[in-house]
Amino acid sequence: MSTRGMALFLLTVLLASGCDRQAKPEPRPDMSKVFMQVEDCMRMGDTNGALTVLTTAMADKTYSMERGWLYGYSLNILLMADRLDEAKARYMETLGKDEELTRVGFGVMYGGLSQKGDSAALEAWLGQMMAAPLPKDMLAQTYAWSMGLFCTQDKLDKAIE
Repeated sequence: MSTRGMALFLLTVLLASGCDRQAKPEPRPDMSKVFMQVEDCMRMGDTNGALTVLTTAMADKTYSMERGWLYGYSLNILLMADRLDEAKARYMETLGKDEELTRVGFGVMYGGLSQKGDSAALEAWLGQMMAAPLPKDMLAQTYAWSMGLFCTQDKLDKAIE
């Protein structure tokens, strides 16, 4: 094989092996600092401080892969603190604007409202969701949850509407 042929062969092998390499996945950010700050705030009864920590972390590009988790945690804190109107308002702000947060918040809000045991609040929220700009799969889930709620409350006439 000529020198030129050998060089071309080596170049081809190098390029092929370089193309075969997969990019290393980005390492997950260390969330322990955020956890500790939120827990410290909650231990001191500073719900607003905990929410500020989470909101700040959501805006930090370091935690971009954790946005959904941070958002869901902030909604959970509001729900646990019985700040239902604020949780709803926070969710409605993202509804239709950010699909990741819309999806995360959807489950958190339903779960939180269900656990509260306030059927009227849950029914009202589900009614809002039926009129909201949700993806089709989430809208179908809203209908299913509504039907289940109506059936458990003996409101079959509402389920038929």
